[in-house]
Amino acid sequence: MIRLAVMYPNLNEERFDFDYYQQTHLPLVTQLYKPHGLESIDLDIALTKSGKNAAPYLAIAYLTFTDQPSFLNAIKASGKEVGADIINFTSIEPIIQLSEAITC
Repeated sequence: MIRLAVMYPNLNEERFDFDYYQQTHLPLVTQLYKPHGLESIDLDIALTKSGKNAAPYLAIAYLTFTDQPSFLNAIKASGKEVGADIINFTSIEPIIQLSEAITC
């Protein structure tokens, strides 16, 4: 399994529309990537967004793909469309990490 982590840093002055992200963006990602091997999306939303104990990331989405070729096909087919939608919910540039997912 391949897991893509899309992490949005908690930058106090930046805009992030959580409703749009959950109700519009992630369903778009699912619709476009599922035919290419997307198996699931898990989402972490920070509980503490400001103050001394603020989380380092506002949101982290974990996209699980069957394998690396599936992930690459999804990005090739629809990555530009998914990326173009980011401006609709945030001005934050996400940090991306692609990993092999291992269950212990």
